[in-house]
Amino acid sequence: MRVLHISNNYYQTEVYRNLYSALEKYCFVKILVPLSNELYGEFETKKTLQNEIHCFLGRKRIFGVQINSSHIVKHIISKGISEDIDLVHAHFVTSDGAIAYKLFKATGIPYVVSVRASCLKVFDRKVAFHNIITALSVLINASQIIFQTPVARTKLMEKVPVWLRKKLFEKSEVIPNGIDSFWLQNKFFLRPPIQGRNFTILSVARVELNKNLVTVAQVVQKLNEKGYRVEYKIAGSVKDPFILEELAKYDHTQFIGACCRDELLKVYRESDIFVMVSHKETFGLVYGEAMSQGLPVIYSRGEGFDGQFEEGEVGYHALPDNLQQIEDVVLKVVFGYKRLSDNALREVDRFEWDSIAMKYYQIYSNSVSR
Repeated sequence: MRVLHISNNYYQTEVYRNLYSALEKYCFVKILVPLSNELYGEFETKKTLQNEIHCFLGRKRIFGVQINSSHIVKHIISKGISEDIDLVHAHFVTSDGAIAYKLFKATGIPYVVSVRASCLKVFDRKVAFHNIITALSVLINASQIIFQTPVARTKLMEKVPVWLRKKLFEKSEVIPNGIDSFWLQNKFFLRPPIQGRNFTILSVARVELNKNLVTVAQVVQKLNEKGYRVEYKIAGSVKDPFILEELAKYDHTQFIGACCRDELLKVYRESDIFVMVSHKETFGLVYGEAMSQGLPVIYSRGEGFDGQFEEGEVGYHALPDNLQQIEDVVLKVVFGYKRLSDNALREVDRFEWDSIAMKYYQIYSNSVSR
């Protein structure tokens, strides 16, 4: 089977390259990367895989999605690319999906589409109503709709017209992103139990407002005022220096900074509980990394990671602005630590790329056979 992937976000994350590497065991993969004016010249000479195809997006304009997708479809057909593919996988609904949809209309090549958290924003922009129509057309005509999280699927169903919900839900599937094999090859099975009231909380995140790190520092301060001895470590780069200044006001809070993979492994192993209660979260690969080291996780209610597991299986969710709720679930983790830690180590295999690629391959096969 020959599959053309379309991703305008290809160079911004390792997720796609990890997926493609795993998929190559099952099918032939080509990657179409639409590039903006600024990026086209830069990346045309920096292809990371031999089967990458770069295509010029053009300038931003009204109806840009519709105009640019028509331009790219003409390019795909004129260059004979469409003659050598059985299926298209569009990784974003509007930008990539519009290309897959128009190619389907022109050639009959079926496509599947991924719906990411950022894709949902199009339904909130009532001014650009033409993009909503495009997004709905993409979803209706897709052979399969893939979500990385249950939360994203629920939110999409709330935004589309009622008469469409059943049809879209029935052809949807939730497949999480995977984590780098390094973490699965270096699981930490020797995690000691929490000793009394002493433990360390860890966040791995960029220092910025959205990551809500100051709130966690405030929770740690409250716990220490109640007689616990809690240390709070933060590993990550600094995007907002004002947040870093605010964190410096809290005792028992240590900023480690950006870490390489081996350094981060050591930090995970020296910590006890992973907490990241961002205001907004798409998926959060760091939760899977933490689980591979036996850390129970605390995540944002109603955001990316929420719903990946039954509540209380590998950790708990909390509302990002509710200090008392975050404190309560931290203590829940402390009291059920061994069970949660054991579950985290067992369930982290869900994020293994080879098994994820097999699920994609099954979807591709079903879409082509239909």
